[in-house]
Amino acid sequence: LSLGGVLSAQEPEGTAAVADSGQVPTTIVVGGDYKNPPYEFMDEHGEPAGFNIDLVRSVAAASGLNIVIRLGSKEEVREALSEGRIDVASGMCSSKQREKEVDYARPHRFIKYAVFVRSGSRMVSPDDVRGQTVIVQHASIMDEFIREEGIAKKVVVVEATFIETDKYFFVGPDNGILSCVFEKGIVRKVYAVKPGKYTLPLKGRTFLGRDVFAPIATHLTLGVKPSEMGEVVDSVLTVPALKPHVTKKGEVSGRAVYVDTFGNIITNISEQFLIDEFGKKVDWDEVTVRIGKRRLKGMKRYYEQGKLGQLMSLFDSWGYLELAVNMGNAFKLLELPEKKSLEVFVSYPPAAPKGK
Repeated sequence: LSLGGVLSAQEPEGTAAVADSGQVPTTIVVGGDYKNPPYEFMDEHGEPAGFNIDLVRSVAAASGLNIVIRLGSKEEVREALSEGRIDVASGMCSSKQREKEVDYARPHRFIKYAVFVRSGSRMVSPDDVRGQTVIVQHASIMDEFIREEGIAKKVVVVEATFIETDKYFFVGPDNGILSCVFEKGIVRKVYAVKPGKYTLPLKGRTFLGRDVFAPIATHLTLGVKPSEMGEVVDSVLTVPALKPHVTKKGEVSGRAVYVDTFGNIITNISEQFLIDEFGKKVDWDEVTVRIGKRRLKGMKRYYEQGKLGQLMSLFDSWGYLELAVNMGNAFKLLELPEKKSLEVFVSYPPAAPKGK
């Protein structure tokens, strides 16, 4: 995909509130997005934080107002605002339709959105997009903008996707999370399913696993044919896998891709990748794992081999390099600012035979 915008929409964002009689309540309930850093998010202590939150608190302090801040998904906040369960949304992009529903304060920032096309596409202006099919995120500001302006011939909102391989079915959203299926499995068909007969009624946008994905999976186990639930599609969103590579120094370079509930850090470096690079007769006791200024000599076979409270490296049950602490939390020990900031290097004595 080229990162040049074909169609852009500049939307102001500010504080929004449902119009009322003008009476100010004793306590104002403010809603916001729980995962929109740096503007609104839950910090490491589970407390609301971010630029919008600081702004709301400053205004409340200067005005002598009592406030309660509740963060949730964007859909939940907008729904709560319309139903009167909250008084103010700390940040909401404006649109023609939304301006009919809520009152906006003065905007404090402008956000630009764009439609992305494949590299080499001839679509370079909004006029080129007219009459085309555009895929959007459900209930997003761009979803509303494209519909209001009548720009696209068809707006595709895929609620669920399930992939049929030679062995399994994979059910999930069409957001790239199932990309690895195309790399690891033999894909036969891909189906797009919209909420309806084979799902539960949608009661919000936060429990699609319960309301959409689980019911689809259940019907598959009961023998319902995939073609009865959805339509076959020839394209889905895929994201290139972040794969390890070999540096000029001969080290294998990879990154953390997942942190489990125990604080174990799983990387994208597989045991097979290291065998292919270092040779079948690699001596794992001689392998060195480097994380920042830390060096770990030798691979452990299981957690108990590591000293209490000390960082160690081993291969997990899926065959990927893992950083762990025996009776501890590797993620907290390394004091990482976020889960994907860790780069990992693995080296092996160059004199070791390849054994290939």
